[in-house]
Amino acid sequence: MEHKQQTKNNNRKNPTKTPKFLGLFCLNKKEGQTQVIQYAQENLNYLEQILQQQNCGLILDKQKMQILDKNIQNNIQQLQNGFNFPATLHITSLYCRNYKPQKKPEFINFKEGQLMDINIVGLIYIPNKIIFGIASVDQKQLMVENLCPHLTMFVKDCSPVYSNYVIHALFDKEQNGPLHQDFENGNIFDKNFKKVQIFDNLEVNCKKQQVIFIKNELNLCIPGITKTVY
Repeated sequence: MEHKQQTKNNNRKNPTKTPKFLGLFCLNKKEGQTQVIQYAQENLNYLEQILQQQNCGLILDKQKMQILDKNIQNNIQQLQNGFNFPATLHITSLYCRNYKPQKKPEFINFKEGQLMDINIVGLIYIPNKIIFGIASVDQKQLMVENLCPHLTMFVKDCSPVYSNYVIHALFDKEQNGPLHQDFENGNIFDKNFKKVQIFDNLEVNCKKQQVIFIKNELNLCIPGITKTVY
């Protein structure tokens, strides 16, 4: 069994064709979808409570508060009918197209078929567009090239890759990301760190968006497995 696994890893390290990407995938798709629905519902309900307290880092005017409240209520209902799941629930560790990945440490150190938990410690939400989770990943087990490991959960008016633009808009110091300090000092991944903040006009991929960051005691653990996608 060990010999077969080693052969599989060797084949991946010396592929006859370049993979699309490497990543950590939800082990059971149906169970994973059920878990992310519940997690998103709990966080959106939590957001509603925070809005009622007007304790969100930005005091919206009455009209915007009403619009956001309506969007949240609608989006909770649409998690099972309106929003779409991505084709797979996964964390991308290395995107392999457009360059030769074989010399990248994320490629060299990748182990196919490794069982790992997907640990979600926060949520990012753009009403009527996308919902995705911030993931805490042990880089000694799985090296992730992206600025911040994340799991796209729901999309409605965009593709799953849009989450990458949002990550950079929020956390990238070079883009003056408003949360880059919390990201750099590790608060984003601290299970005890709590923060809800609304960015009403954050520029994401050259367009202004209302982006909501939710970090609380709600965490999600999904059994996962590392895979190569061709």
